[in-house]
Amino acid sequence: FVRICRNLSHYYSESSRKKSLYLIKYIFRLSCVKTLARKYKSNLCIFLKRLGLRE
Repeated sequence: FVRICRNLSHYYSESSRKKSLYLIKYIFRLSCVKTLARKYKSNLCIFLKRLGLRE
């Protein structure tokens, strides 16, 4: 996941549309977290709390 984000960031580094790049990164991150939450039979909020990403 980190490598994909880094490669996308590098590829679009000269782009003037950085906001769309951040949106793509947000969607990738959300998709990854949802996939892991489903794998461990949890919902998104509980999984984020377990990771310490949400209070």
